[in-house]
Amino acid sequence: MKSHNRIKINSESVPEQALVDWIEQLAGRLQQSRQRSLLLCRGSRSWCLDVVEHCARFGQQRLLTDLEDISDGLAFSKAETLLGQEADCVVYDMFGGLQVDVLCMAAGLVRAGGILLLLVPEDYQPGDDRYGRWQGKTSQAGYFVRYLLAGFASSDAVYQLQETQPLLPIQQISDASMVDFDGAASAEQVEILQALAAWLGQTKKPLFFLTADRGRGKSTTLGMFAAAQAGQRQLVVTAASRAQAAILLQQLATPDAVAFIAPDEIIRRGERIDCLIIDEAAMLPYSLLRQCLDLADKTVLATTTGGYEGTGQGFLLRFLAAFEPQDYAHHQLFEPIRWGRQDQLETLLNQLLWLKPSLPEWACDGTKVELRVYAKPELNQNIRRLQSIYNLLISAHYRTRPSDLRQLMEDENQRVITAEVGDEVVGVMLLNREGGLDAELCHEIFMGRRRPQGHLLAQMLTAQAGIRQFARYRGYRVQRITVHPDGRRQGIGTRLIQRAQRLVAAEQLDYLGTSFALDHALAAFWSGLDFALVHIGSGQGKSTGRQTVALINSSNKQVRADVALLQHKLAQYLPLWLLTYCRLMYWQDVRALLQLAQLHYQLSELDEDDIRAFAEGHRGFDLSQGSLQKLVIMGLPRMSELTEPQCALLIDKILLNRAWQSLTGPELCGRKQLQQQLRQSILRCYEYWQNNEL
Repeated sequence: MKSHNRIKINSESVPEQALVDWIEQLAGRLQQSRQRSLLLCRGSRSWCLDVVEHCARFGQQRLLTDLEDISDGLAFSKAETLLGQEADCVVYDMFGGLQVDVLCMAAGLVRAGGILLLLVPEDYQPGDDRYGRWQGKTSQAGYFVRYLLAGFASSDAVYQLQETQPLLPIQQISDASMVDFDGAASAEQVEILQALAAWLGQTKKPLFFLTADRGRGKSTTLGMFAAAQAGQRQLVVTAASRAQAAILLQQLATPDAVAFIAPDEIIRRGERIDCLIIDEAAMLPYSLLRQCLDLADKTVLATTTGGYEGTGQGFLLRFLAAFEPQDYAHHQLFEPIRWGRQDQLETLLNQLLWLKPSLPEWACDGTKVELRVYAKPELNQNIRRLQSIYNLLISAHYRTRPSDLRQLMEDENQRVITAEVGDEVVGVMLLNREGGLDAELCHEIFMGRRRPQGHLLAQMLTAQAGIRQFARYRGYRVQRITVHPDGRRQGIGTRLIQRAQRLVAAEQLDYLGTSFALDHALAAFWSGLDFALVHIGSGQGKSTGRQTVALINSSNKQVRADVALLQHKLAQYLPLWLLTYCRLMYWQDVRALLQLAQLHYQLSELDEDDIRAFAEGHRGFDLSQGSLQKLVIMGLPRMSELTEPQCALLIDKILLNRAWQSLTGPELCGRKQLQQQLRQSILRCYEYWQNNEL
């Protein structure tokens, strides 16, 4: 730690030796009981750093800070590199602000008998906290921070040190029972290892999913499996980074017993893999995962599902749903390994941050739903309602983190609309107010020089879609929308959208819009609403690996004129985009994109001649592709007669121009047969176009 300027301890400060003795006593009791606790240290910067030095007697320390006066501190932005590691004392420095996701990650690093040390400024002001800032303004109310600190203050699992307050006696700490081990593994781990060995011998089920909450020994179990199979099979380990697979690789007898290969390198090589092990699979983009899976005969995917990382729950919801149950085995680890069964710290964070959501069953009657719009003060006065809303969000969305809870409680730009039946929340929509920027800032955004926080859709349509002054319009962006699983397909989602449209009109805003990572399930919902597709992002989303799309609904004449311009641009350039930056899209998502776009082209006489020469004659594919693209883009969203394999072949070859050898038709066949199947499907599309005057 860097030296820091010490202030003179005033007469009200805790004597240093008394503080040292108190910390020694706390460390001894925690280690004896195998419990973990949170130690909240509040005072001046200098005094708090003294406490950090005294807490070194706990054992190995990890320090997370956004300030530079701790030389061995790790910045909050790099906290994910520590996942899978552990320490006896983990310090979270709140002098740099409260990044609650990182605070929870810090808690997950603490092993049994250890302490999470939280440093809090004596004069902490929510308005100075940059992690409570949205659209350039911080929340002066600080609802979330006050809620969290009040929860800590009332918990028996939290010990508090305050520079100007006397030390409180340390009460007896209840024991946390640790898992028994048979050699190096727990009984649960042995069961998983046996299940993995049995799965390897099966000809079916190419996938094995292993999920667990943090601290359950998931990575260690994978390492034991890899060590047992090394030399018998060709194994490859991968993860978002080598550091994230460190615990797994530590189980190997020698570092090179099993190869670690980065996911993008696996794809670049394109070589078949006998058995691929992917640790923290939810940290990888969806498309990257799918491409890795395509190269492996057997794949083990492990991910953390519970709590603060916000990815594992969505991994189960979306990734697992893409496979048939007969294609995979799914096993879970429940018993904590890093800490005890009755662990105080885990229980505390689960309770305060609602990390273990549970949805009550609901008798489906959409006719009794009442829609409500909440302002932040009203929402924060009803913690039970707030928890119901957050539980629904965390159970349904790909990535929901504690930082989203903070935004839900504090961000004044966000509006919350609920669908309620009695006291139960059965649907929720989050709206983010955007735009209203001046002409100069709009120009800076358009030129790519500015990216104002919190104006995602307004900025996207200005800087990327190319409407120079779009960010001057004011509107709401649908940030999230979900309905209780028991209440879906009853029109509740549509009613939430309609309520948002009325809110836009009442507040005299210009539009209601949305932006999301395209997948066919989401597109099916939005395609039934009166929204226009206006933009397709050029890059793939970091967490999803999918293209982002933007949709707009507006009754404003100027906005509608700009929407018409964007739709014309979309129709003009979509064939090119599909051959370039959209080329890695899955065919199902391309079909969903076409369903959203509902584009129309005029087929010239030459176009029709090209199509007929290809479909009915022997015209080469390359000579006809431009005309074929127009026909497929128009016809595919409207035709229900084509089978899925026929749709896949049309999209993969005609729209995405994938190599012939990578294609599969309705039946396994060679290039000549594939071309014939293409000709037949194109003929059906052309006849449909003629009969329906698309």
